[in-house]
Amino acid sequence: MQVSYSLPIYFEQLLAVVQQCSIEEKLQLLDFLEKETARVRLARSIQIIADRNIANDRMPEAEILSEVSAVRQQQYEQREISH
Repeated sequence: MQVSYSLPIYFEQLLAVVQQCSIEEKLQLLDFLEKETARVRLARSIQIIADRNIANDRMPEAEILSEVSAVRQQQYEQREISH
């Protein structure tokens, strides 16, 4: 039968305990942490990619208005030709 205990520990104390672990134990801990944080790391990666795309893909409003105006002018000219 395993008994679990809960005790307060500071992060620095946790790091000191981890430093005392063997390489195999540290690798087990790493595997555990990777699984525990997978969703958060994925969400952060997606957000970083989205932020970069937004920053790189934004068109200035004046350019958008110019494009809209050009398309409207083409459509107007095509209607005039066909009538």
